[in-house]
Amino acid sequence: KSGGATLAKKPAAISLHEIYLAVDDGEVFAFNPNEPNQKCELSCVMNSVLEPIFSAAQTALLSELKDVKLSHLLDKINKKCTN
Repeated sequence: KSGGATLAKKPAAISLHEIYLAVDDGEVFAFNPNEPNQKCELSCVMNSVLEPIFSAAQTALLSELKDVKLSHLLDKINKKCTN
């Protein structure tokens, strides 16, 4: 409420997609940061098996966020807080 930030655009002109890209590193899912264990068949293929699934989920999330404006969330919050 008393923070030092102000919006550069009206809430109706800001999508959740824009907010997500501004405040996040862009990855919804993270892979194991360790190198695969070359002696383990599962470890060696896990990233290549998961990557297309993670990529599709990321694409779907970003697409969904493009359709939601900040003003829509503010309206919902105001309605819930006044009831």
